[in-house]
Amino acid sequence: MSRKYKHIIFDIDGTLLDTEHAILQSLKDTVNSLLHKDIPANNLKFALGIPGNVTLQKLGFTDTVTANLVWNTYLHNYKSSIKLFNGIQDLLHALKTKRYSLGIVTSKTRQEFSTDFFTTIQDIRYFRHSDLRGRLFTSKTVSRAFVGLS
Repeated sequence: MSRKYKHIIFDIDGTLLDTEHAILQSLKDTVNSLLHKDIPANNLKFALGIPGNVTLQKLGFTDTVTANLVWNTYLHNYKSSIKLFNGIQDLLHALKTKRYSLGIVTSKTRQEFSTDFFTTIQDIRYFRHSDLRGRLFTSKTVSRAFVGLS
């Protein structure tokens, strides 16, 4: 029997990695530092799952580039709280055993991925060299990446 899918792509934040605490606390620190507002982390949950620049615009930042740099700096204070969700290692192993091609998609830049998540996700051997041609994909490159992978 032929499988319907041969390739599976995962997002990082909130899918493979539990980043909620780190993202919300570092965003809270950023808002406090730059806008001088104390917004409870629970009120910032809208930021989960959307690109950082969109989050920062919604919060009223005009210089989202600088605010994003500050946010990423604060994120490092909470890096130790970023963990793989329970069961992810087993899931990826099972998919790889069944010969699925696995990839990662993120709105993060390659530099942000390396800085923010590489130490957490580096032990996952399922996304190495041959998988999706060894690249980290953004949503803009995904469709091009899968052309010819069948």
